[in-house]
Amino acid sequence: MKQYTARELAAAVSGSVYGNADITFNTISIDSRTISHLSSPAFFALKGRNRDGHTFIAGLVRKGIKGFVVNKSFDVSGFPDDIAFIEVPDTLAALQMFGSFVRRNYKGVVVAVAGSNGKTIVKEWLYQVLRNFIPVFRSPLSFNSQLGVPLSLALLEDIYNVSVVEAGISFPGEMEKLEKIIRPDIGVFTNLGEAHQQNFVSFGQKLEEKLKLFAGCKILIYCRDHNLVHEKISAYLPDSVKKISWGTSSGSDYRINSIQYEKSGTLIRM
Repeated sequence: MKQYTARELAAAVSGSVYGNADITFNTISIDSRTISHLSSPAFFALKGRNRDGHTFIAGLVRKGIKGFVVNKSFDVSGFPDDIAFIEVPDTLAALQMFGSFVRRNYKGVVVAVAGSNGKTIVKEWLYQVLRNFIPVFRSPLSFNSQLGVPLSLALLEDIYNVSVVEAGISFPGEMEKLEKIIRPDIGVFTNLGEAHQQNFVSFGQKLEEKLKLFAGCKILIYCRDHNLVHEKISAYLPDSVKKISWGTSSGSDYRINSIQYEKSGTLIRM
């Protein structure tokens, strides 16, 4: 991650700095268990259903951590003057704003992978192929949620020509937020399946929610074989998005003629 001062980080997340605004950060963290002062981190104190990151701040100060993003309700008085507190209304929203800030300043191409299944493996395949030709970044592990996506984007640097990021949702309304953070140039849609279906009234509603990620893409790549997916993509996404399909269907842009499963791997003829 690029180095930021507390003042610059506060500006990126629309926060206010209390304490030492000139402290610099080389990374961000949300995990009090793994954070180390040696990496010059800024700790985002997130409040979840079971734990509140604000309760760990005093202990982290004793460990040598100097920078914190906290809710405005947190009492910053009584801490040493060399600590930087960045106060915001909502620390998760601030983390998402920071991820969006880094993305806006990134000069490379962002590829977003979405779908009910297979996001992580497709992301890893793309990374393994592209790394042989160009500097490429991919989001860590399965960081694809409202929390994982901004943590991934915070790592973007211009040394990477291409960055592959996965995006996942569980409820209606989530993908629109991720689209504003990721703003992908190229989209890859894996498939439509049962995952999280209990939170949507129909497969069509869930698919439309997922497709919001690709509304501003230049290119979308998808499998033509699922009729609902093809119909929704054709009807829902604007003409400005170039749609490239693959599959066994006769209308596919790249048609699979045969698949052979062998000991050494899978052979696909197109």
